[in-house]
Amino acid sequence: MKNSIKYPLLGIILLIIQLLINEFINVYPLLYIAVSPLFLIVIDNKMDTMLLMLIAFAFGFLTDLFTGGVLGLSAGALTAAAFFRNSIMYLSVPQTTLESSGSLSCKNIGTEKFIIISLVCYAIFFAVYIALDSIGSYFCLYSIIRFLVDVIINTGIAVLIDTAILKNF
Repeated sequence: MKNSIKYPLLGIILLIIQLLINEFINVYPLLYIAVSPLFLIVIDNKMDTMLLMLIAFAFGFLTDLFTGGVLGLSAGALTAAAFFRNSIMYLSVPQTTLESSGSLSCKNIGTEKFIIISLVCYAIFFAVYIALDSIGSYFCLYSIIRFLVDVIINTGIAVLIDTAILKNF
């Protein structure tokens, strides 16, 4: 499938999955299931950081808009994760692998490296998300527990989605 069709279609699919999760699987406030950072991980690895940040902001804003959440919460967190994505990718994956593959997946880079990249991207996403969401509202210990639960559970979900749904994409 051509990249001009593949990545927008992938974005739409993951946005629909995110909206369905927000609507029907609500275990908030301790756990927020977010598949939107997965889109940043699996999108074309040759994409410029500024373009990636614009796409991340739009994706996050649409998520906030359609779920009735605080406008800008997901957008800000996703944009921050997009800012660091290319650096994380270049530090974790050999240059030859990046040049030969169009995007990052368990199939292309191995499950271990995919988990590491997912952990770091989700950690950045949830650090910003929780900081913006809980300014002055929660105790520090609660925010730390929430952060750890969110990062670990969402990384597992990202690996499951990548291996089950996106493996042939």
